[in-house]
Amino acid sequence: MQLSDRYTSEPTVSVGILSGEVIRAELCGTYLCSGVEVSGPVEVRDTGDGSMEYDGAESFSLSFVPAGDDCSFVLYDVVIGVGFHWERREDQRFAGELPLTLLDQEGNPLTDLEATLSADTAYVVVPVVVTKEVKLTVNVLPGGGATEDDAQVDIEPGTIVVSGAEADLEGLEEMKGEPIRSLNIVGGGIQNKLLNQMAADATGRPVVTGPIEGAAMGNLLTQAMALGDIPDVTGLRRIVRSNVEVDTYTPNHTEEWEAAYRKLEALMK
Repeated sequence: MQLSDRYTSEPTVSVGILSGEVIRAELCGTYLCSGVEVSGPVEVRDTGDGSMEYDGAESFSLSFVPAGDDCSFVLYDVVIGVGFHWERREDQRFAGELPLTLLDQEGNPLTDLEATLSADTAYVVVPVVVTKEVKLTVNVLPGGGATEDDAQVDIEPGTIVVSGAEADLEGLEEMKGEPIRSLNIVGGGIQNKLLNQMAADATGRPVVTGPIEGAAMGNLLTQAMALGDIPDVTGLRRIVRSNVEVDTYTPNHTEEWEAAYRKLEALMK
């Protein structure tokens, strides 16, 4: 006589044991997670934006599968006796697989195909950071018998480069006393032509890009000026202009850009 598989095979039971924003466990033995061997302490967090995070990666579900029959895991802070006077938390050991699943508000398993965002409440604001060269000036106040015509002021360097969003540029215009008519962007980021065009569109000003190696070129030319090979800053700039090809992006400042900027401006207040 031979018993059927119904009586000789051991059933597999899935039980929900613990829920929370952070799940901590100890893997005793070697487990596999997405094909990678893991053991020891693990911590999985609910990111709050529709996914769970483990070991720097986000997903909707995780499963730690034992590599051998002698593997087990310990779950920390398991609540037992829920609703009774003896309700408490304790660490419990289990054998088998440790699956973790993200649930929706009704407690149903959530997958990436079911996760959606509401267009009415979700939006992304990307501030465009630009640079501007500002000329330094000094206002001389008369006193002690001296007037502005009697004073001589030398400023070195004669300009500074500042960076910021469109709101910062508006403040610079107030300080400068005149409109900022164009923007200059240097460095490796200017190779992103879409970003350059977006900077022009967002600020409503022409954007001139170049050079790519602005820091390295400036360092080299400054040292040459210190050695006397270049007479002054004006000569330095002349060398850059004659050896660097620049690109100019014409702005297309639409109502959509203006609305996005006003929304960002309101958020920053």
